[in-house]
This record gives sequence, C-alpha cells and structure tokens, in this order.
Amino acid sequence: MPCPARSWSSVCCLVVSLGIGRVSGVCSSAPLSCRCWPWAVSSVRGVWAWRLGVPLVALLVGYAVIAAVIDGFRSPSELVFIRQFVEPEDVPRAMSVSSTLGTVATLAGPGLGGLLIAWGGLPAPIVFDIVTFLLVIGVLVRLHPRHELTGNPSTGNTLTQLREGLSALRRHRSGRALVASLVLVAGGLLPVTNLLVPLLARSRAWSAGATGAIVMASTAGTVLVSAALAIFGPLHRAQVALVAGVGLACFAVAAMAVLPSSWAVGGAAFLLGAGLMVFSGHLSPLFVLLTPAKLQSRFASVLVMAQMMPAVVTNLLLGTLTQRWGTPLALGCCAILGLAGTVPLLACAPLRQARLGASRTPAEA
Repeated sequence: MPCPARSWSSVCCLVVSLGIGRVSGVCSSAPLSCRCWPWAVSSVRGVWAWRLGVPLVALLVGYAVIAAVIDGFRSPSELVFIRQFVEPEDVPRAMSVSSTLGTVATLAGPGLGGLLIAWGGLPAPIVFDIVTFLLVIGVLVRLHPRHELTGNPSTGNTLTQLREGLSALRRHRSGRALVASLVLVAGGLLPVTNLLVPLLARSRAWSAGATGAIVMASTAGTVLVSAALAIFGPLHRAQVALVAGVGLACFAVAAMAVLPSSWAVGGAAFLLGAGLMVFSGHLSPLFVLLTPAKLQSRFASVLVMAQMMPAVVTNLLLGTLTQRWGTPLALGCCAILGLAGTVPLLACAPLRQARLGASRTPAEA
C-alpha cells in the first residue's frame, strides 16, 4: 500500500504545481500562495479528527493526497518567496537556513504532537495547529518584499503559460541541464529512505527501532550539511558541488545494498542524506538565480514538477522490483539511475562557469 499512496500523492502535487505557476504569474503573489497552505492544513487536521470511522487505508491515502495538494501550492511559491527578500549572493544561505529550520520542525513536530495528545486528546494538536498557523499568516501579511520581481506576466490559460515556461527552459541550457539532472536524481534517490529502507529492514528482520535509526541517520546528514551551508555558505563552483553530492549519495545507496548490519546501513544513510543536501542545497539557489525574472514562478513550478514527476512512476516500479527480485537489486538500480543525473551536469558547458555566493551569477540564455 505505501507505493500507490505515494504515487497518488505525487500525482496531486504535480497537478497543483502545474497550476500554481499561473496563479503566481498572474497575481504576482508568491506570498499569497504561501499564505494558503496553513489554512488548508488546519482544515485537513479538523476533517481527520472527525472522520476516524473511515478505514485507516482510506485515511492514509486521502491525507497523503491532500497534503500533496498543499505542498503543490507551497513549494513553487517558496522558491520565489525567498528570492524577494535577500540579495542574490545571499540566496543559497537563506535557502539553507529555511531548509534547516524546516527539518528541525519536522523532527520536533511528532514528539510535540504526542505530548499534546497525551495532555488534551486529539483536539489539542488541532487547536495548536490552528493557533500557530494563524500566527504564521499574520506574519506573512505584514511582510514586505525587499525586491519586487520585474517583468510582465503573459496571459492565457494554464497550459499556455506552461508551454511558455517550458519553451523558455528549452532555450536555457543551464536550466535544462539542472532540470534533467533533478529528474534522474529524484527518481533514483528520493524513494530510498521512505520506501526501500523499510522494505530492506523487513526483509532482514530488523526491529522497528533499527529502521527508525536508519531514517534518523539520513535526516541527521541532511541537517548537518544544511546547517554548514547556512553558516559557511555554498561552494563557489556549483558544478563540482552538484556532481560531488550526487556521487556521494549514489555511493551510499550502493553500499546500503551490500552492507549486512543495520548500523552500517545507518552510516550509509547518513552519507545519503548529506549527499542529497549538498546536491539540492546548490541546485535550488542556482536554478533560482539563473531564472528570468518574468518567468520566476513558472520556472519554480517546473522545478517542483521535475522533483515530483519521477515519483509517480518509480515508487510503483521499485515496489514491484523489490517484490520480485529483492531490495538490494532495487537499491542498485536506484544508485545507477541517480548516477546518471551527473551526465547532464557534466555535459553542460555554462555550468562550469556558474558560481554561487558571488555578487552575481552568470545568466545565460
């Protein structure tokens, strides 16, 4: 069941991401999109509380779908939103700070939610969510961007604007290479922690605690690298960082396929999380800085599509592959697919001159 649920989740996030480019482009309102998701989350939690009589499987699928719709609104807007508040040379650090705080909140949330449920039952975390989300909305309403994104948004329906964005991306060599690399890396490496690690643990009869420790090790690697990027800034040579991050993550996935103990797999998972964060921590700001201002929101939607679209297919394929030939083979296939993501990066000549953390990043047509 995890595979279909994740695939439906990815489909919904993909569909919403297609439309959010039009919302942000026409209204010029990345902040507006960011304000939508707290309301949606509050509503979802309330519905969840009152429909506990629904079968658990249906609840899980429904929750995954609705959460993906929320994320489809938030993710493209977040990329544009950060760009409006910091100088270009500070974009990588700002994104790293946002990622680090988000990961810490994700780790702390379940524990805090458990305490609230123990104290006041299921309504307690729902009320807490509503209050905190209202505070977030209040802060967003009072924020005023330092940099307005210039450019005249085009008119037309969603598909027309999507074609415009993709057409512009085809003429943008660096952006095209980054998106192609992200598609391969997302399809090969993102399902490992959430899908293949639990399946690997079950096949080797590891305890739930060992499985949780492996997942936490991956998260620890992500947080550590994200914090380092926030404190020290990114590597100036973006292409080197991108290739190194993918290489480290693929090595870790290949090691997970052959390592015998849960502790060794946990160490590999730490390297996986670190490698993925090195890759994403340099790709996202570079993509944003290379994006034409008038197409900022639509390019952000394309980036989210490139991350979500492979999961629609690979989660189902990896589940089937694991069932027939075992998890180690699936992990090996993931490592090969992820490593293929370095080919577009190495083949793109303009990326060799791309620099992060400098006063400007070369913008190439």
